[in-house]
Amino acid sequence: MTPVSKIRGVGPALAQALAAHGFDTAEVIAATTPEALAAVPGIGVARAPALIAAARELLGAAVPPATKPRRPATRATTKRRPARPAAKPPARPANAQSAPTLPKAELANKVERKAQQAAEKVEALEAEFSEAKKKVKDKLKKDKKKAEKKKARKKAEKKKARKKKKDKKKAKG
Repeated sequence: MTPVSKIRGVGPALAQALAAHGFDTAEVIAATTPEALAAVPGIGVARAPALIAAARELLGAAVPPATKPRRPATRATTKRRPARPAAKPPARPANAQSAPTLPKAELANKVERKAQQAAEKVEALEAEFSEAKKKVKDKLKKDKKKAEKKKARKKAEKKKARKKKKDKKKAKG
C-alpha cells in the first residue's frame, strides 16, 4: 500500500482531507473517478483527473492523459426561455361549493361599466397628449421667431457697420 502523500501534488493538508473522505492509499485514488475525487474539499473538477493520473504514474499503471472536463458550448446570444407557467388546477366537480356567481344581467352591467371607464381613461390620455403636443408646437414657433429676429438684427448691424465704413472712406477721400 502506497501512502497518499507520495503522489505528486499532494501535501500533508490534502493527504489529511483525502484520508478523511476514505482515500487512504494511492491505489484507491488511482481506481476512483474524477467526480468522486472532486467531492473532497480542496479538489476541483480540473484537479481530480490530474491527481488520478499522478497516482497511476506512481503505481506504474498505464496513464491515460489527464484532460479537463468538457464544458457544454454556450453562445453569448443564447437566451434562456422563460419558465412555463404552472398547469391550471383541475376543474372542480359540479357538486363542489364554489364562490357565488353573478347573474348574467349584473355581469353584463359590470363589464359595460369597466368598458366605459376604459373609454374615459383613453379619452383623458388623448386630451393630455394633444395638449402636450400643442405646447411643443407653440414653443417651436416661438423659438423660430426668436431666431429669425436675431438673424435680422445681426444682418441690420452688419449693414450699418458697412455703411459706417463706407461713410468714413468718403470723408477721408
